[in-house]
Amino acid sequence: MGVSILFLLLGILVLNLNWKNILKQSFNLNISYKDAVVSNGLSIFTKYIPGKVLVIMGRALYISKKYNCSLKNTTVASL
Repeated sequence: MGVSILFLLLGILVLNLNWKNILKQSFNLNISYKDAVVSNGLSIFTKYIPGKVLVIMGRALYISKKYNCSLKNTTVASL
């Protein structure tokens, strides 16, 4: 398990360094490693966060419209 976590962390490290190097070589854009981590993280989270919001809001909105009840109440119940 420890080796797996080590490889996971190394993979993330290499991914961020790769993104930083691509920007430097392709566009002569020298960004900090921190900005490479943040921009990579944003692209990963935007894949998942909208889906999680829709899981909560989707069923609440459907029931709210179909049964003509408060969206606020169905959202709270869904959450």
